[in-house]
Amino acid sequence: PHMLKFQAKSLADLNRGVGNGPITPSSPRPDPLLIFVTSLRDPINRLLSAYKFWGVLHHPGDVKPSFPQWLQNIQGRARKFNKGLMGAAFRSNVGNFNFATWKFSNGTMPFPPQYQGPPSLLSITENSMNERDWLMPFRMAVHTLSHFDLVIPMELLSDHTESLQELLGWTKFDKDHVVPSGKILNNEANSQLSGAEYDALWSANWLDIILYHWSRAVFLTRQHCKHSLKEQAYKD
Repeated sequence: PHMLKFQAKSLADLNRGVGNGPITPSSPRPDPLLIFVTSLRDPINRLLSAYKFWGVLHHPGDVKPSFPQWLQNIQGRARKFNKGLMGAAFRSNVGNFNFATWKFSNGTMPFPPQYQGPPSLLSITENSMNERDWLMPFRMAVHTLSHFDLVIPMELLSDHTESLQELLGWTKFDKDHVVPSGKILNNEANSQLSGAEYDALWSANWLDIILYHWSRAVFLTRQHCKHSLKEQAYKD
């Protein structure tokens, strides 16, 4: 609720707009144009990045957990999360498999059975869910993402800025990669994990893999085929 109040106040303070003539504070204000933009990362890169940030850089202990140990620990904490409550339990969901599906389905994506043995990337990714458990959350995630004006695949942002320029008017991209603390690290998982480990994480996050590559295809189509899309829309 406090964020909604802040958003309402921010919109109420708008005194400029875009139109065919000048808009002054004394002029009737048009309804603000709300543009919905989000981003997706490669799911395996995202998990590795979350581990380096939360499991290493911001881990309070002197001995840092291994990647699989951190995943097992944080997924255990995520199971205690209740929707609507902020804090550590909410943050722990960054270690979820299929995190994007969970997030864009309003938290309805259930957890797979948790592995209880000694952690390794090959063991903690073995448990899977039945179709009846993931199908509706996945459909909801697709439905939600399809209503965004732009979904940015983060791995493409540095070299493909045209859509952001056209939609948002952004022109400065000299700092397209920033971190809130620590240093910018290489999180290319396919170069830091073994082939078997990468494949195991790929299989455990296959719903997010679909969302990511679907969004990536839409993003690139929008950028490289925009004239064809406009012509087709005109014909339709």
